[in-house]
Amino acid sequence: VAIPLAARIVAIADTFDAVTHTRRYRHGASAQKGAAVIADGRGTQFDPDLTDRFLAPTTFARVERILEESREGELSR
Repeated sequence: VAIPLAARIVAIADTFDAVTHTRRYRHGASAQKGAAVIADGRGTQFDPDLTDRFLAPTTFARVERILEESREGELSR
């Protein structure tokens, strides 16, 4: 049974979010650390094609910008 595309996308996004955002018990890691976690799971935990697309320079630059904006918003609270 194939895993639905939406679930494969959410798996990458959720993992990246979990690694890079601060939790009560730890500080959020850098975008580069999040990328490394995703890259390490390529082909085992994450769909290889979607992993490559997520980590592509143009896409990942947007992800980094969104993460930075998110962190700036957290600081202003």
